[in-house]
Order: sequence, then structure tokens, then C-alpha cells
Amino acid sequence: MNFLKEFFEFNRPTNNNNTISGQCKLCEKVYSDKAGSTGNFHKHLKRKHPNPYEKSKFPDSIPSNNDINTSEHLENLSDYTKKINQAILEELMVKCNLPPAIIENTAFRKFLKTFAPKWKRTSSRYFTNALLPSLANATQDTIKNLLNEINHLSITVDVWSDRRGKSFIGITGHFLDSNCIPQALLLDFRRLKGPHTGDNIRNITEEILESLKVSNFSYYSLNLYEF
Repeated sequence: MNFLKEFFEFNRPTNNNNTISGQCKLCEKVYSDKAGSTGNFHKHLKRKHPNPYEKSKFPDSIPSNNDINTSEHLENLSDYTKKINQAILEELMVKCNLPPAIIENTAFRKFLKTFAPKWKRTSSRYFTNALLPSLANATQDTIKNLLNEINHLSITVDVWSDRRGKSFIGITGHFLDSNCIPQALLLDFRRLKGPHTGDNIRNITEEILESLKVSNFSYYSLNLYEF
């Protein structure tokens, strides 16, 4: 609550009202929440005032991409810090499915301070806005290079919805490499907008395949699965 007082002017809850309200000092909008809870106030700051919020909550983090030039910052980072960040990105965030927010966790930073004392503190937004897109682009280039070396590809298309009702489509490519060893690659994963009709799924699938230049193959088989 003391942290939020920097951004909100709070009114004390009355005996007949178990809620607390506060007016944002940055935009003057009024928000309320149950007494003892601060979730609504944090959500407002994260959505409407992310830069002041992060600067105040994580003062020892690097500036966000809105404050600095990403390429200049990459040049200033030491090779040691780059290697640590890349390991965190690939091994923890990608393979262990940990969120970028782990980098802001106090206990995690104490852990890094013990095993990587020269690591320069980095914000979660830097991972989200700079490192993750860079890794995604590099992975896409690797996939394209692998596909250029094969002539036949089998496609599996999976469609499903999450608990909030949002639909997604995942496309996996299956092929034999030059040593006749079976390989499988996730070609793309994206939101599926519109009806789950065969035509809509096929159009999105062909769009993805064309972006990977798969349409030039001798043939490909299309298998659809929906959950």
C-alpha cells in the first residue's frame, strides 16, 4: 500500500463500506477495491502507466525499450551478461516455460547474484520486447533453412481453445532428413480468428506455409485435428 500511495490518493473505508477507493495522481481516474486488496490499483498502473510503474517498482532494472535504443543497449552489455541473459531466455523461459517476470523476482535475483555476480540486472520488458523477438526470428530462419533442404513434407494442424474461449492454431511439419531420420518442427502457432470451418483453417494454413515458402514442395499432406 505504501508503494501505491505514490500514485493514488486513497480514501479510508467506512464502517458500512468494506471497500477502499483511490484517485490516480497521473490521470485522475478513481478506482476501488476490497479493503486489504490492491489488485485493481496495480492493474491500472500496469495498463495505463507502465513506465512510471516499472521505474518505481523496479528502480534497479534497466530502462524499458521506450526509454532507450535497443541496439545501443545491446552494444553496451558485456558478453558475460549477454550469455547469462541468453541462457535465462532459452533454458528457463522457453524450455521450462517460466514467465519473463521471473527476472524481476527478488529471490531469483539473489540466486543470480550468488552464481553470476557480474550479471547486470535486466528488466522483464527487455526480455519481452528485445530478446524474445530476436530468438523467434532466428528460429524462423533456422526452420526455413531446414525446409529448403527437403522435398516432401507432411503437415499436422491442431486447433483448440483455452479456458477463456480464445482459439489457437498450431502447425507441425514432419519429414525425413538427409539421414532418413524422422523430424518434427513446429512451423507456427497463432491465434485463430473467425469460425472453425475447413475453409478458414485451410486459408490460414496456406498463408503460414507460403510465408515459409512451403508451397513449392512436390506435395504435402494436410491432417486436421480439433480439440
